[in-house]
Amino acid sequence: MFESVGLTQELLQKILDVPCLMTNWDIYHLFRYAKEIPENGSYLEVGSCYGGSLVCVKEAVDLVGTKGVTYYSVECTPQMKIDAFYILITSVGQALKRVDNESIDLMFNDADQGEKLLTEHIEALLPKLKPTGILLGHDYLQEGTPRGFRATKKAVDKMFGDRVRVLKNSTIWMIRKKDI
Repeated sequence: MFESVGLTQELLQKILDVPCLMTNWDIYHLFRYAKEIPENGSYLEVGSCYGGSLVCVKEAVDLVGTKGVTYYSVECTPQMKIDAFYILITSVGQALKRVDNESIDLMFNDADQGEKLLTEHIEALLPKLKPTGILLGHDYLQEGTPRGFRATKKAVDKMFGDRVRVLKNSTIWMIRKKDI
C-alpha cells in the first residue's frame, strides 16, 4: 500500500530514524500530500519536535523532484536533530510576521496543544494558506488508532464540523482551504 505513493520501506525507515511520534499510516498520509507541493511552493509546520515530519515532507518533495520548496518550522521546543534545510521560526507570532498571507501550499499542525491554543493557532495561520492550500493536522483522536488527543478532536470538530476528513487508519485530519 505505502509503495503505491513511493513510500518504500527504505524511505519509511529513513523518516523513522529521526524520532517522530507518527504511526506508519500518519507518515503515509503526510508523505502523500507533500508530493503535491508545487515548484517554488512552501510548507509550514507547527510543532516539529524532533523533525521526523519535516524529513517526511522533504523526502516526498525530493522523490517527485519538485524544485524550490521553502520549508518553515514553527517549533517551540528546539529538540530537532536534523540538518537545517528549513527556516526555523520560534513562535506562531513570529510566523504571522515572517510568512506572507496566501503563500503556503501545505500546512501541518502537530503541536501538542490544548483546545483553546490549537484553535487560536489555526485561526491565526489560516490566512497564510493559499486558496488552493491544504491544512493537515495530527493527533485527532479516532477509534482504532493507537493515540490521539480529545482536545485536538474537539477543536477541529468545532472549527470545521463535517467538512474535516480524518484519513484512513491514522490520527491525521485534513481540510482544503476552499472548503473552509
